Amino acid sequence: MNQALKPDVTYSSQSPFNSILARDAWLADSGASSHIANNIQMFKSITPSKILIQGVGETIEAAGQGTVILNSKVGNSQIPITLNNIIFAPDAPNCLLSIGKVKSAGVQIDFSAGKCTVKQNGSIVLNGTLTNHVYMLDVRAQIQPKISWDEAH
Repeated sequence: MNQALKPDVTYSSQSPFNSILARDAWLADSGASSHIANNIQMFKSITPSKILIQGVGETIEAAGQGTVILNSKVGNSQIPITLNNIIFAPDAPNCLLSIGKVKSAGVQIDFSAGKCTVKQNGSIVLNGTLTNHVYMLDVRAQIQPKISWDEAH
């Protein structure tokens, strides 16, 4: 393996199931070691870098990493959530929120009755619903104006 490339791990399924979920859908993933976004316009800032992502059956090379702001819908409120060090993987079928990364940030996560709830300091900041055996999160990334690689970092 090239020493300049840092390995990362995620799970990605390529099947007819993927067409059920929107490409910009964010999924809670307990098997991913990093958050992953697949659209450069989701990034508030990004630095080009080569990152290997090891999945089931293949390894792909991501194009960079940076900061993404998610708008989380909780009741009638929109809660902005800033995620740093998100890997940009343009070929990923969906966006992934790493449960391990979220837990290491000190928040509480509960999976029960077909729901995923993330709490910070006792308040709900993110919800998800079990859909076709995956937890789809009730979030959307803030879309940024189109930028070039030079402007992104």
